[in-house]
Parts: sequence; structure tokens; C-alpha cells
Amino acid sequence: MFGSMFIISQIIFVVIFAIAIFNIIGIFTGKTQKRMMQRNMKTLKAMTEVMGEDMKDIVGNVAEMKNDIYQEHGDTFREVAQMEAEIEAEKVRAKAQAIKDVFADENVSKASFSNETKANKIVCQNCGSLIDSDSMYCKICGKRPF
Repeated sequence: MFGSMFIISQIIFVVIFAIAIFNIIGIFTGKTQKRMMQRNMKTLKAMTEVMGEDMKDIVGNVAEMKNDIYQEHGDTFREVAQMEAEIEAEKVRAKAQAIKDVFADENVSKASFSNETKANKIVCQNCGSLIDSDSMYCKICGKRPF
């Protein structure tokens, strides 16, 4: 009796183990993956149908909120955009001035500011200052020059 129970338990263990292995292998086959994706898509479609009206309401509410915020703070947004544009314009003017200083400064003699010295200078992309080409940080604004 003890021997037959042991054999039956071993057979059950082997069957369960085989089913587990079969399922694990099945996960990695294309057919199984396709079925899983189809189930996921069906679930997603069902959720979308159930929640569709709620999602439309949320999108509509967000659009209304954006409109309300713009109506209330539109002038501030325009002022900030104008200030950013002025800052960028000032950067461009500073860069242009630095380039002019390098190539057209009449106060610098050719002896003291040779082509070799010009080649060792770059213009900081942040503030437009003229700095050494090997500088990791601008001596004027403290940021990386490129």
C-alpha cells in the first residue's frame, strides 16, 4: 500500500511538473504571445468603451481649464515671452559685439593682438564674452561656453 501511494504521488508530481514546463515553454511561442496580445487588446477595447465618456469629459475639462488659465494670465504669458525674446536679443547683440571686438577693435595693435591670439579666443554662447578657447567655464557668466 505504501509503495503504490509513493508511485501515485510520483506520477502526480511528474504530471504537474510536465504541465508547468509546457506552460513555461508556451509563453515563449509566437502563438501564445499572439493569444495574450489579443486578450490584452480585447480588455483595452472594453475599458475604452466603458470609460470613453469619462475620458471625453476629462479632456473637455482640461481644455476648459487651459482656456480659463490663459484668459486669466494671458498678459503674463505674453510679458514673459517678450522678456525671453529681449534676453535672447541681448545675447545675440553681446555675441556680435564680442566678435566685432575680436576682429575690428582699432584700439588693439597688431603686435599685442596677433592672429595667434585671435585663434585662441572663442565667444561664450551664453553671454557673448570673449574668452580663452581652452576655458571650461566662462569667466564672466560662469557657464560652459558652448
